[in-house]
Amino acid sequence: MVQTKADNNDFQFENSKAELRTKCRSIGEKVKKVDNFLLLISELELPEHVAVNIKQIDCTVSSIDKQLSRKKMKVSIFGETSSGKSTTANALIGKDLLPSGMADTTSCFLELQIMKETSYNNSYFVVCDGVDDVGTEHQKHFLDESGIEQLEDMSSAGSESTLGASKIIRIFLKPQDVNASLLARDIQIMDCPGISSCRELGDKVKKFCADSDVHIFVVSSKAVMTPEAMDHFLEVGKRLPKPDVIIAFTHWDLSVNDRHPERVKVRHVDKAFELLKKLGTVEGREEAEQRCFFISSTEAKDIAVGNGNGEF
Repeated sequence: MVQTKADNNDFQFENSKAELRTKCRSIGEKVKKVDNFLLLISELELPEHVAVNIKQIDCTVSSIDKQLSRKKMKVSIFGETSSGKSTTANALIGKDLLPSGMADTTSCFLELQIMKETSYNNSYFVVCDGVDDVGTEHQKHFLDESGIEQLEDMSSAGSESTLGASKIIRIFLKPQDVNASLLARDIQIMDCPGISSCRELGDKVKKFCADSDVHIFVVSSKAVMTPEAMDHFLEVGKRLPKPDVIIAFTHWDLSVNDRHPERVKVRHVDKAFELLKKLGTVEGREEAEQRCFFISSTEAKDIAVGNGNGEF
C-alpha cells in the first residue's frame, strides 16, 4: 500500500497526541501534589496577601487539572462577522452543518464532538446554559431534516428563534458521520459567535473557551486587520489563560486576482505578529509566520464535504 501525505500527517498527529497524553499524565500527578499541599496550608492563619496569592494558585491548579482530565483536544474558533469562521468549522467537520453566510450569522456557542452513546441511531444536539450543566439531562433534538432546520433557527442571528450568546448548543455526531473529519480523532470543536459579541460577554467567554487547547482566530484576507478587529481579538484573548493561537486568513483564493499577492501576505503576517506578540503567544515574527495559514474556507469545505456524503 502506498502511504499518502495525508496518511503520514495522520500518523504524526496520533503520535504527537500520544506523547502529549504521556506528558499530561506526568504533569497531572504533580498538579495533584500541589493541590494537596494548597489544601493543607489553607487551614493555617496566613497574611491576607499570602492567602490571596494561594487562592490564585489554587484556581490555576484547578484549571490545569480540569484540562488534563479531559480526553479530547478542544479547538475554539473566533472571527469577525462574515470572515468565514463557521465555513472553516464546517470544513473541519466535513459537513455543511453550521449556518454560514453574509452578515452576522452565528448567535451562540456551538460545540461539536463525536457521540459516545451507541443507543441512538441519529446525531443530535442539546441546548445548555453553560459548562456547569454538562451532567444535566437535556432534551435531545435529533439531526433529521427538521432537526437541522431547528439547529439553524436557534443558532442564526437573523432568526426569530435565535438563542443569545450566553447559550451553548452541544452537537453530538455519529462516528459514521465524521469518519474523515478531525472529530474522529478525539477533537472537540467550538464555533463561537462573532468576536465583537464575545467581547461583550466579558469574562463569561471563559466559561466556554478557557479550557481550549488551541484557539483559531479567523480573519478575512480581503482586507488588512483593522485596529478595531485587533482590539476585539486582544480583549477576548486576555480573558483566555495564555492562549495558544493560530490565525487562519480566509478568502485567500481571491489573491489570484491581485498583482502582488506576496506583498499582501507580508502585510497580513505583520499584523498577525503584532497581535500574537501583544497576546504573549510569540516573541519573533518568524514564529508568528509559522502560526499563519492562508486558506479558502469555502473550497476546503466543499472538498471535505465531497469526500463524505455531506448529509446525515
